[in-house]
Amino acid sequence: MKSIDRLLEDCFAMLSPKQRRVVMGRFGLKGGAKSTLQEIGDELGVTRERVRQIEAQTMKKLAPMVHAEAKLFVEAAVKHLADVGGVRRDDNFMEDLRATLLKGDRDVKNLAEKVRFVLLAAGSPRYMPATDEAHAYWAVNAGAEKKFQDFV
Repeated sequence: MKSIDRLLEDCFAMLSPKQRRVVMGRFGLKGGAKSTLQEIGDELGVTRERVRQIEAQTMKKLAPMVHAEAKLFVEAAVKHLADVGGVRRDDNFMEDLRATLLKGDRDVKNLAEKVRFVLLAAGSPRYMPATDEAHAYWAVNAGAEKKFQDFV
């Protein structure tokens, strides 16, 4: 797999400046801090709903390219997740991937945010954001997610 920064550069080359700004801000790819819909909307002069629409359209547009370019990484991440029981807390999963699959990218700034973005764009594994009951986590499939939710 090419470096994560190179993968993102290639993906973002096909986006408009507005799409690039929305995705980079929403996922914290540049500075590590995620921007709110309102912050991005104010900067671009559009509504929060329009920012949400641009984000969804951009992710749909990027999905085939990310899936193709990062296929081996995504497959390895899913296998790792399956090997550790099928469910893993987000921060622990990101650290696992940094230590095992991303040894060459360890010094990349905002690596966890970039990895999250790649996995979300690829559509696998399944991501569940944090709630009052649980930390954000990744699940290898719907079955593992259901078992975890039943357990919690």
